Amino acid sequence: MNKLEWERIPVTERKFKPGDVSPIFSKITERLEVLGYLNKGTFVTNKFDSVLINPVKLFQKANGLIDDGTIGKPTIDKLNTTPAEYIEKIKLSMERSRWSTYTDSARYIMVNIPDFYLHVIENGQEKFNIRVCTGRKKPANYEERMKVYRKTHNWRNRPDDWETPRFGVRLRIWF
Repeated sequence: MNKLEWERIPVTERKFKPGDVSPIFSKITERLEVLGYLNKGTFVTNKFDSVLINPVKLFQKANGLIDDGTIGKPTIDKLNTTPAEYIEKIKLSMERSRWSTYTDSARYIMVNIPDFYLHVIENGQEKFNIRVCTGRKKPANYEERMKVYRKTHNWRNRPDDWETPRFGVRLRIWF
């Protein structure tokens, strides 16, 4: 296996909680160590103990997951993201950033939707930033509607599209 790939952690539908025992915890411990969420040389065990709870929560929060400290399919899927996939995401983000340059405007507002921050930029310097509320929660019946849509392919059954929108607006700002 090369440096940009690694062994996948088996994905399971089960949700693991502190105190559970499974052979995948040793792999999760090693992966969190490689990603910098655990100190090097952490004792590897097959038990989901107090050593893992905070690093798992930090990893979940950093990856946009619910940081509840339980290990389920979404957490394992993110842990299985390979270095090669991270590199591709970084390249894509850099390319998108290149498309979004505001060189023709000395003043602008930029909203980082996934990070929930609005940034006010003047002459290439950030004047201030504030947290913002972006998007909305999925409806409680989202999964059921998606199952119906997959069966029927009827657009009326399709749940709302949750992709992050991208747009640009040049504004005049007076301070």
